[in-house]
Amino acid sequence: MNIEQLVHSGSGGVFQFTAGAALPFPEVMPRQSVDTLTVSDKASFLRETATAMRFPDYFGQNWDAFYDCLCDLGVQGGQGLALVFSDLSRFASNQPDEFEKAIGAMDDAVSYWKGVDTRLLILIGLNDPRLATSLSQISPG
Repeated sequence: MNIEQLVHSGSGGVFQFTAGAALPFPEVMPRQSVDTLTVSDKASFLRETATAMRFPDYFGQNWDAFYDCLCDLGVQGGQGLALVFSDLSRFASNQPDEFEKAIGAMDDAVSYWKGVDTRLLILIGLNDPRLATSLSQISPG
């Protein structure tokens, strides 16, 4: 499946794509990108995501707080939101257990939004698909 098909399918979820690939993202869905240049571990992942997503100052820098903030995005029905991490390869390589916890929290947030008829689409760039075998891969075009 490619990004256009995924966006127009109306479904949410957590997917991986090849890091560095240009994603010709359709304008029909709002998108938020997270700067992943410095992300190499849990702390930097949470910090950069909190900054990009404008999490509240009291954000607890842990997986429960991350999930809570993803569920409190103020996303309205209809178009939903796409969250794009351009390259999380270093995080996935350096701390695979923590990376899996991040994926779990994101997947749980996607399920939460499905329950209120809104979609959350999370796209994770990786330089090796084996870093997240649990995630389906999408192609750019």
